[in-house]
Amino acid sequence: MRIADIPHKHVVIGKSVKRISLQRFIVTKIVYFPDEVTERDLFALYSNQLYLQGKAQKERDFQQNFGLSLELLAKELKSSNLTQGVSIKVLRGMGQRILKNLPEFLVPKRNFQDWNLRMSGTYHLIFSQSQDVETKSLPLKSYIGVGYKDKGSTRDKAVDGSPPWQEIASRVARLEREISEIKSEENWNGLSGMEKIQHARLILSKRKELDNIKRVH
Repeated sequence: MRIADIPHKHVVIGKSVKRISLQRFIVTKIVYFPDEVTERDLFALYSNQLYLQGKAQKERDFQQNFGLSLELLAKELKSSNLTQGVSIKVLRGMGQRILKNLPEFLVPKRNFQDWNLRMSGTYHLIFSQSQDVETKSLPLKSYIGVGYKDKGSTRDKAVDGSPPWQEIASRVARLEREISEIKSEENWNGLSGMEKIQHARLILSKRKELDNIKRVH
């Protein structure tokens, strides 16, 4: 079954993030702090799992170090059936099973807050428009079960004044495109030293604007 022109959410993970560390961080959060887990965490968990499984298939050393843990985690993600909605009860049950079956994959609880600071702002949930999206390829439904603190897409602009996700995604895409265009080699050829400095400042300004949008949303 295919769905055309349906807006959906997806996660963006920073290129500098060590993916296996991100997965360990989110899994540890589910185990020890399930009431702090957000929709962003869950989207990142599923998306990153697919990336890591692909990496394990290509890289022998990575497979030897993390292949078994990723396999066990994949089984847990499938059995938890989070696509039917998420509640604190579901997350706690999932956390208990992970603690029992994957203790070596977890970040030590005493170090979690340091990791929390390191991972802050490294992955973002955005809302975009996509055509011909396979329903089975979506990591999670936007629906979050009753009682779960992060209500996902239920915000009312009339109440909280937040811009719609479509507008946010459009701004993010525009800024990323402009930064890429300014950085392209053809736009630097023939520039004087001062003009190059101005270009660099413009890139910095747009990056700050982009970071502010991602940090807020």
